[in-house]
Amino acid sequence: MNNDIKSKIKALLKRNRWLYLCYNRILSLVVNIIKLFVTTDDKLILFVSFGGRRCTDSPRAIYDYMLKDTRFDGYKLVWGVIDPQSYPDIKNKVKIDTLKYYVTSLKARSWVTNVLVERGLSYSGKQTFYLYTGHGSPIKKCGVDENNKGHFKAVSKSRVNASLAQSEFEREIRGRLMGLPLKEVYLTGAPTNDILCTANEEYRNCLRSDLGIGMNKRAILYAPTFREYRNYGTFDMKDVDFEKWHNILGEDYVILYRAHPIAMYNAQNYKEWFIDVTGYESIEPLMIASDVLVSDYSGLIPDYSIMGKPIFLWTYDYEQYDKARGLYFDIRKDLPATESESDLLRMIMKENWNEIVQKNVIPFRNKYAPIHGHGTQNAVDLIFKNIQ
Repeated sequence: MNNDIKSKIKALLKRNRWLYLCYNRILSLVVNIIKLFVTTDDKLILFVSFGGRRCTDSPRAIYDYMLKDTRFDGYKLVWGVIDPQSYPDIKNKVKIDTLKYYVTSLKARSWVTNVLVERGLSYSGKQTFYLYTGHGSPIKKCGVDENNKGHFKAVSKSRVNASLAQSEFEREIRGRLMGLPLKEVYLTGAPTNDILCTANEEYRNCLRSDLGIGMNKRAILYAPTFREYRNYGTFDMKDVDFEKWHNILGEDYVILYRAHPIAMYNAQNYKEWFIDVTGYESIEPLMIASDVLVSDYSGLIPDYSIMGKPIFLWTYDYEQYDKARGLYFDIRKDLPATESESDLLRMIMKENWNEIVQKNVIPFRNKYAPIHGHGTQNAVDLIFKNIQ
């Protein structure tokens, strides 16, 4: 089945409750019958990131650490991915949504994921330690908290054993969403953010050179979230006029455009001042290479604040987004925000970036991402403790 057909089926299941119920009940029964004949492999760990679309984020940081950790010598570390051929650097892979994938998940002693492993089904391994790392701190409402205008709440409930957080704010939300007591939501920091704390100037300069960011240019990372209230998983490029950005900002600025992983997009190349970075596997190098972030309600924002760089918000549809999806707090009270595209560009040019960092970004970081720098080691120690 090609990816286009699979995407259409997934969209249909998300919109039609009765089709989803049939899918969940029938396939969950099949997987749980298979489970009766599967034996746990005590040295098998399954990794899944963004539903198998990428091998990145906190699961990748944990995976890379384990490869060098002698405690995991002899372990088989397997990635569940949509397209195994896209990752020649990863030794052990299994294609998502295949019988082999479900058997592998049933055998695994541990699951490590930033989304979910079960693919909308209701099952677990016989002796699986299920670690949910999350991805980005929650700004927009997630899971059962969502207003869910236009689609329904899934009926399956994951049996997560532990989750990670980088603040007390995130900890409380993760616990409620995953049905975990607070003692099982660990204040480790996000593994994927460790590199934001350790990257040096030489590494940053190499990244900028590879991206084609010219000397003395200010790089704006524009990373909007997706808007399912319009058409689930799309981003309307009519919202942004990059030509206008260039005309107002001038030659001193370069725009790095990063569409949300779920969103469809149709960006164009505008020579040296516009770089479409949506296809880059990991976002952390883009964060390091950039000088300033422009976003809206993305969970990326607390992560970016760790670096102490300026952040501006373009919240042109705040009321509509809050009504359709829901937001945990009004982020406009914490960081410079505007609904006007022209005002956004003027703010970028005229505001004192150092003042914004000290007045807005640092206090925001202290509240929403105070724990950072050792997330990977903390997470790996937690896994090892629970699978021995």
